[in-house]
Amino acid sequence: MDISIIIVTYNSERFIRACFDSLQAHVKGVTYEIIVIDNCSGDNTCELIRSYYPSVCLIENKENVGFGRANNQAAAVAQGEYLFLLNVDTRLLDDDIANALRYARDHSVAVLGPKTIGLAGTVLKTWDSRNSLVQYIGSILAGAFFVDRFITSDTSPSEPSQPLPVAFLVGSAMVIDRQAYQRLGLFDEQFFFTGEERDLCMRYFNAGLKLIYYPGWSIFHHVGSGDGQSRFHFVNWIKSSRQLARKHGGYWGALLMSAVIIIYTLTYWMAFLFKSVASPNDGKLRAWRSDIFRVLLWSIGLLNERTVLASAGTDLKASQKV
Repeated sequence: MDISIIIVTYNSERFIRACFDSLQAHVKGVTYEIIVIDNCSGDNTCELIRSYYPSVCLIENKENVGFGRANNQAAAVAQGEYLFLLNVDTRLLDDDIANALRYARDHSVAVLGPKTIGLAGTVLKTWDSRNSLVQYIGSILAGAFFVDRFITSDTSPSEPSQPLPVAFLVGSAMVIDRQAYQRLGLFDEQFFFTGEERDLCMRYFNAGLKLIYYPGWSIFHHVGSGDGQSRFHFVNWIKSSRQLARKHGGYWGALLMSAVIIIYTLTYWMAFLFKSVASPNDGKLRAWRSDIFRVLLWSIGLLNERTVLASAGTDLKASQKV
């Protein structure tokens, strides 16, 4: 079998039809299977899959085990020469998966990522030529002082037209060679949500394996569609960043990351504080300010995680930039 398409779902019923219909329409010229790991959804996700896509291998977890662990579950039973890890809030836009796999085989590619189109129809920046702990910490500091607003963008101003060797690929659509996975493993399950693909790319790149951005194959990604753009997302981004620093930077790396995280959270809280003072009748701004303040107190050890996440639900997107 050429490829195993792996999708992790969690309360994803609104995306199922678009994603799976695009697979049926555009996965051509290859042999494939679809494996879905559902992380204990409370909606009709599993019912939709069973009703409309009976050939899909559906594994239903009794609890939410996290994104990385769920993908590892699927990889353990996958039969394909390649694993295609795909977010459920995506859809394929063309039939070029066979060409992408052919390129991966011919050039001994360990990890390949397609071009990704966002909601505005722009090409999202889903790759980076650098991927080190120092570079990542620098990007967080740039976000803390809003420097990233002037020097970076979600879109790439110089979109490559040919396959490009890179050091990092976003995990929303990622093709991984089975031999690389068997040699180095897939995701580190200490990352519950976010950060796992950065760690994987670091491990693979540092081992001398080839990561390729492949612009000849396109998908659409409904970026920011998840339920986690809230305190839950922010807290787990912080936890993952700290875990990444411990793993790749030891004690001093973890200490530096903790300090940078506090600076980042403090500056965002101050930004929302000033905005809410300028617009005192804006309830959403006040809610954002309150959410970030809770996260700030947790980041310096003055609140526990359970208290921070209680009734979490506002759209806090501060962590999307880094």
